[in-house]
Amino acid sequence: MSLIYLASLLVFLLLSHLFLTKSFSYFIHRHGGKRSHAITIWSIFFLPGTILHEGSHFLAAVFSGARTGKISVLPEFLSEDDGGPVTLGFLETQQLNPIQGFFVGLAPLFIGLTSTSFLVYFLTHTINQNHIYLSLLLSYLFFVISNSMFPSWPDIKQTLSLIVIFILITLISLYFGFKLPEIQSNKQFEEYLNYANYSLVISTSLNLLIGAIFKIFSKRP
Repeated sequence: MSLIYLASLLVFLLLSHLFLTKSFSYFIHRHGGKRSHAITIWSIFFLPGTILHEGSHFLAAVFSGARTGKISVLPEFLSEDDGGPVTLGFLETQQLNPIQGFFVGLAPLFIGLTSTSFLVYFLTHTINQNHIYLSLLLSYLFFVISNSMFPSWPDIKQTLSLIVIFILITLISLYFGFKLPEIQSNKQFEEYLNYANYSLVISTSLNLLIGAIFKIFSKRP
């Protein structure tokens, strides 16, 4: 049940992230800026999150035995058209097998969720101890990481092979009456899930709040 709840919160966070990005882009547009200006500002502000995102890909590739090439954490406009595709960062890798593709593709999500969970834990202590500047720094990192941990569509495509294989094995096992192994939970894992859930609720709320502010200030007097 906790994992289902976690997955549901991830969906809500993704939707709030899309709302935030649309609101920010519209805000820049309404004040005379171009889409390229919005992407440049966004990439600078969220640079720590991009570094963690691409670094997660790199570490997963190394540990899974995949060869890597060029890595970048700077935005790259793939077309001269202002509405064309853009990437905030990338990592070149060899052709990955299904297992490598799964871990490399989802590494930013796993590491990002773990990072935000730890940040929530540390924030509760720093705020209680009145460490104002440290709390602000941790809050900033929490915000940028929570909005930078989602896999891109190319990342997701790399995970599909193993996910399809897992679903087929599960369906075949259920059809022939095999019992799937139960996941044994423990106190530490449950505590991690709780902090992960808290982090997702907080980041979703922040995205909705900041996105709403951008919407309000996008209205012309």
